[in-house]
Amino acid sequence: MSVGLKLLSSLVYKGDLGEMISVNPEYLKPSETIIYKFIESHIINHGVYPAPHTVEKETTLALYPKKGITEPPSFYREKVYDRHITTKLNSAMMAVRAKLEEGSPRDAVEILLKNSGELVQLQSKDGLVDFRDAEEHLKQNYSLMNSPGPGYGITSGWVYLDARMGRLEPGDLLSIVGRPSQGKTFLVLRMMYHAWKNQKIPVLVVSPEMKPIKLIKRLTALHTKSPLTPINQGSYNTSLQDNIVYGGLAGVKDHDVPFYIVDGAMCPTIEDLFLLSRQLGVKAVGYDGAYLMKHRNPRLSKWDRISESAQGLKNLSSVLGIPVVASYQFSRDMEKKSKSDKKLPTLADIYGSDEIGQLSSIVLGLLQEETIETALKKEITLLKGRDGEEGSWWINWLFDEMNFSDLGLTVEDIAGLPDNYVHYEGDKQVTGTAEEQYQKLMIGDSPLDKFKSVISGKTKPPPEVGGESDQLKFL
Repeated sequence: MSVGLKLLSSLVYKGDLGEMISVNPEYLKPSETIIYKFIESHIINHGVYPAPHTVEKETTLALYPKKGITEPPSFYREKVYDRHITTKLNSAMMAVRAKLEEGSPRDAVEILLKNSGELVQLQSKDGLVDFRDAEEHLKQNYSLMNSPGPGYGITSGWVYLDARMGRLEPGDLLSIVGRPSQGKTFLVLRMMYHAWKNQKIPVLVVSPEMKPIKLIKRLTALHTKSPLTPINQGSYNTSLQDNIVYGGLAGVKDHDVPFYIVDGAMCPTIEDLFLLSRQLGVKAVGYDGAYLMKHRNPRLSKWDRISESAQGLKNLSSVLGIPVVASYQFSRDMEKKSKSDKKLPTLADIYGSDEIGQLSSIVLGLLQEETIETALKKEITLLKGRDGEEGSWWINWLFDEMNFSDLGLTVEDIAGLPDNYVHYEGDKQVTGTAEEQYQKLMIGDSPLDKFKSVISGKTKPPPEVGGESDQLKFL
């Protein structure tokens, strides 16, 4: 029995052109592909399926009799997909066995990973929908969007951005772009930390640039609201280490969901990331330094590799139904251009590929030059929104307390927040209408004013470590 032939027969007998789009010809056998191509050509040229006798006359291959086709195309399509999986796995297992017999276990593992990653990518969700079913889709979507738990995407943790974009949804790729050492890693980590801590969402962070221990130290500083430098350098004395670091981490081990961190060397390709994300069951992925992701084809140029990686991250978000946050760099040419003609960077200035900006649902840019003022606050520019939104807002950049929250928002800035929006000020949950939340938001003076107040003696300086505050050292 040929399930592929039954699928093609069911398509012709049912006559629904929309069903044809859902068939992947790569899953068909050679004889089935001949019929598929004829049907496809007939639809393109004449706008309808061919009659069964026409198929047999033109291809010399016959469809199943109509009485033998008892199920809709979707039923047989699943059977064809199962057949494809079985064939691919059998082929992979034979290749694995051959490598094991040769005494090459690492090559055997490579074959397993490659085939597993490819199979995961083939499983698409919600790839084709019918507008006639809009009510059903909207009800399901709104139900997920309004759920308080981790059922639908993540919020960014920045009130300004959430007021404009809502949640980062399944299928969303958010790209953070800046030159080296502008804080891209911190922004990726903060978003993942917010989703993990406040929304109880299991997350995965991958970095080919930093070892996991470096990321653990940054997350420890975020969690304990402690200066990063002494945590990085291990310069706290034993008492402070016990109280600030280890004491501040109390309860992390018992958190409801995991926060996975993986070395980029262990997850170098998009296939590896697909497989790992699926196995771990995470609901959001952060990829720091996505332009460094490798490709299984070592002969690809750097530009093609970056382009393929961006497409892979977008596919991962769509196929697994999880938002992805990735960081990229602006090109060096942009830096020279902005200094010479004072023009701000655009999506075209992203290093590596135009596809990064095209594939990203949202693009955030770190554009301003480093100054004394930007040591205490940073401007984030919304270069691209889902529906063409643009704008910018300031965030705190205070490393003494690891505070990267919104700064100086107005009521208008948060007017787009839904009434059921939830955000957090430290461990305090803040809800209510936009106006009510504005009254609750802890929005004080700018960091620069705060710093001026400190050095003028009007307020107490931050806790000192090693004789001077981290904030003063950072300046």
